[in-house]
Amino acid sequence: SWRHSQLSSRDQFLRAGWSERSYEEHTKVMHWALSKESNGALNLRIPGLAEYTRDVVGGAMMLFIEGEISSTQLVDDVEREWNDITYRRKTLEQLDIYRAALGLDSLSEVEKCRLHRTLMDDTDPSVCRRYDPLDQATLLWAILAPTFMAILGLI
Repeated sequence: SWRHSQLSSRDQFLRAGWSERSYEEHTKVMHWALSKESNGALNLRIPGLAEYTRDVVGGAMMLFIEGEISSTQLVDDVEREWNDITYRRKTLEQLDIYRAALGLDSLSEVEKCRLHRTLMDDTDPSVCRRYDPLDQATLLWAILAPTFMAILGLI
């Protein structure tokens, strides 16, 4: 990952063998990439980063490069192992930490129930039940009962 301050040491780039033109092009692109207009991706900022990247991706990439697994197997293995790490480190906690690292608010209970119902129920089954829609029979009675009472009251 880069910071703006790393781009200000022009002489170091030139001493390392960069041409003036290459340094200028690189600096221009990197300043853009670090700007708000670039929509650049931040480094992953959650607990277990080394597990996700070095251990899982690094290990799978090594097997792929050595020809021991296919690209499809690489993707499948990384997905499975990332899901295992995330589950072990508590998915909902990882989600909150990741959103905070991006400057986003945590998801509301309703959103978590909608997106991660099973995990929410594993934590506390009563939470999401508050947001469950009424079943059709209950909804029908909720509408019809007052209507009938109003009709009976008018007769």
